[in-house]
Amino acid sequence: MNRDDHVPQKPLAAMSYGQRIRIARLWQSHEEIIGKVIRVGGWSKSVRKQANLLFIAINDGSCFDNLQVVIDKSAPGFADAEKSIVGASYMITGTLIESPAKGQPFELAVNAVDHNVTVCGHSDGTYPIQGRPSAETLRE
Repeated sequence: MNRDDHVPQKPLAAMSYGQRIRIARLWQSHEEIIGKVIRVGGWSKSVRKQANLLFIAINDGSCFDNLQVVIDKSAPGFADAEKSIVGASYMITGTLIESPAKGQPFELAVNAVDHNVTVCGHSDGTYPIQGRPSAETLRE
């Protein structure tokens, strides 16, 4: 096998446990899912609050790319999600829409009564490790 040889891609399962759609599946071909209510689960890579919205970049480990989730204040579970920080785990139901922002083709909008956000586990603030810790700190 040479470096230039074609390596075939494995087929990617559309759904995983609990009828969740994998984020890798969305990045592979999201066109037929736009406008549909879907369920995703994963861990937050960033959490940002702005006025009546909450922006969470979520990753489920199926690929390196994140999914941006935009949660409206009226959505069920907003109050609990607002308290969460980086590293928290979520189960989110929302509508996949084309993103109005540049740099991403789609995002998950959570803004209706049939949508919801469930924080499955909060992070305690020790993850991720901040700054450049010493080797001794990492061993502890």
